[in-house]
Amino acid sequence: MRTSRTKWWTSVLVALVLVAAACGGSGGTSGADGGGEPDPDGVLRIGTALEFPGGIHLDPTQSYVNADLPWMQLVMGTLLRNTADGGVEPMMAESYEIVDPQTVRLTLREGVTFTDGSAYDAEAVRAGLLRTRDEASPPTMASQQAAFRALRDVVVDGPRELTLRLDAPLAGELVNALADREGVIVSPEQAASAPEDIDTRAIGAGPYVVEEFREDFVSLRRNPDFFDADSWQLGGVEFVATPTGPTMQNALLSGEVDMVIRVTDQQMNELERDDRFTVTSAVTDRGYIAIVPCTGKPPFDDEAVRRALQIGIDREGLVDLAFDGSAEPAHGFWPADHPHYNPAVEDIVTYDPDEARRLLEDAGATDVTFDLVYPSATAAYGRVGEVIQSQLGEIGLNAEIAPIRDLVSEFIEPQRAGAMMIPGSRTGIDKYSRFFQEGSVQALCGRSRPEVMEAVAPAGGLAPDDPAVSEAFQEAELMIAENAWVVPLVYVPQFAVWSNDRVGGDPQFARATNDLLFDTLYVTG
Repeated sequence: MRTSRTKWWTSVLVALVLVAAACGGSGGTSGADGGGEPDPDGVLRIGTALEFPGGIHLDPTQSYVNADLPWMQLVMGTLLRNTADGGVEPMMAESYEIVDPQTVRLTLREGVTFTDGSAYDAEAVRAGLLRTRDEASPPTMASQQAAFRALRDVVVDGPRELTLRLDAPLAGELVNALADREGVIVSPEQAASAPEDIDTRAIGAGPYVVEEFREDFVSLRRNPDFFDADSWQLGGVEFVATPTGPTMQNALLSGEVDMVIRVTDQQMNELERDDRFTVTSAVTDRGYIAIVPCTGKPPFDDEAVRRALQIGIDREGLVDLAFDGSAEPAHGFWPADHPHYNPAVEDIVTYDPDEARRLLEDAGATDVTFDLVYPSATAAYGRVGEVIQSQLGEIGLNAEIAPIRDLVSEFIEPQRAGAMMIPGSRTGIDKYSRFFQEGSVQALCGRSRPEVMEAVAPAGGLAPDDPAVSEAFQEAELMIAENAWVVPLVYVPQFAVWSNDRVGGDPQFARATNDLLFDTLYVTG
């Protein structure tokens, strides 16, 4: 049977922020094989895991995982959005400008309205941004991008013009945030009259409206009044809770869903041999797995133990054993072909079990036992944990691996000793602030690293493609590796598989956020 497996660098699928999936590579772009005409009433059914810490949300003041972005963006739009080539473009806004490192100017589109008839104008956007900033739940606030938390004021300059002023030079980072959950604007009338309804029946101005929203099923239908409705050819989108593994494969094979994500490598290998389907995979900025140790308590308050952990892991072996050779070793926070990547970290983190044993022996830390926890929603992490447990056991570090449903309440907030294994969920400066910023929920055991934040600070006010951004991130990357404050393991591509009979167009995915660009495909008639 014909194999259709295209790997591309600029595209990836709807992803989970606290989760990474199983195997793949990187490369160009891929179109769907379906040759039928678009069905204007066609509904795309996507099988995916919907079990996230804290559940799923539409209200930007309640959401604290990036996995909520797809349905939030479909219903309410975002002021800006990420593109397949890694850039940022206007969505609900007409244009944006970085005026200076602490100022961003937005111009909105003319005549846009929420589905309740109220105007999507400068006053509504100001109210929405300030509501998200000021009324966020504690977990949401902790998950918001640092630049958004630095938003000092939103000034209305005219019916369609706003100036966003920051307390810190983070204008470039704010642009990224406005393409994420922080750029979601809900109806000001609903926020005033029925805020309790926003989380499950949000009124927005985006391309789709809510038909049904519950923890295991999200159903959306076309908004005919969307300002760019002709460019969005799907009649609707449904996200169906589908456990990873045989259940997901069977849902696709039976036609219950048209596309699946978070496919395991075993299922992927079978599906790519079936010419009824297209299989795609990609590595993106967020798609890494890392170990984050609690550096304020034994055993990882000792740099020698952290260094032993860092060089006691055979990343190539991990790729082979846990991912059948299709993931990529992660030496730092950025993929090896990314401009922000610092190749100097490779020498620091290279596998050296003899040196790891020596470090532990000199530190008097032989036969050390620690808890290594990971999010239970990700089946692949069990395999990763087992391989790491075996590798570290050979140098005298005994990892007791354990899945946890809610890392925040069960591991981070109690400030438990040990380490957690988590996926990447951020890009830009937020890759660093989530671990090292004072007060960040993932600055484990209260140990922030101001020196890291000082290193990346110059990047905040610059356009994302400015060479000085890469220089700042590379400096921070080296510092982190030298101290083993966070130990990246692998970059894990994610897979999307779709039915060629049902899906047409040229499906594209935003590189930075891992989300499907729904206006690039359609359901065939």
